[in-house]
Amino acid sequence: MSVLVVASATPEGRAALAEGAAEARRRGTALLWLDVGAEPAGDVAPLLDGTPARHVARDPNQDPTDAVLDAVAAEDVEVLVVGTRRRSPLGKFVLGSMAQKLILDAPVPVLTVKVPAGADGRTGS
Repeated sequence: MSVLVVASATPEGRAALAEGAAEARRRGTALLWLDVGAEPAGDVAPLLDGTPARHVARDPNQDPTDAVLDAVAAEDVEVLVVGTRRRSPLGKFVLGSMAQKLILDAPVPVLTVKVPAGADGRTGS
């Protein structure tokens, strides 16, 4: 069994990595992470707090949500960790929400992680 983190270079993706590492330690299980961002997550070691982790590669031509769901099935994942952020109703309508799709479609529990207030450099809610 393992914990899979949906990672990216965004504040949400980095918060998910940190929380995913803590969740893997709590469960005493493996930590996996899959980078879905337009720009690579970069050096994730500081976020993992010493937790061993394995990067799961994805086909860059595959839809990121489908890649995550495929990894959940292939890697014996027991919980999926996803960073979230508040979006306007228009933003949800136009862009959709990867986190929402994963919450609805993942066959395992999904832990959503919010960036602490002010930690993302944005203002408002």
